Amino acid sequence: MSHHFDTIDYFIWTISLSIMFGSIIAIAQAKFQAPQALLGELKNWGDER
Repeated sequence: MSHHFDTIDYFIWTISLSIMFGSIIAIAQAKFQAPQALLGELKNWGDER
C-alpha cells in the first residue's frame, strides 16, 4: 500500500462523488416534483374556474 493518496486525490474524489450524488438527487427530485407541481397547477386552475 503506497502512501500516494494525496489530499488532492481525496479532494478530486470528494468533488466527483458529490457531483455524481448531487446530479442523481437532482434528477430524482425533478422526477418526483414535476408531477406534483403539475397536479398543483391543475388543481389551482380548476379551483379558479
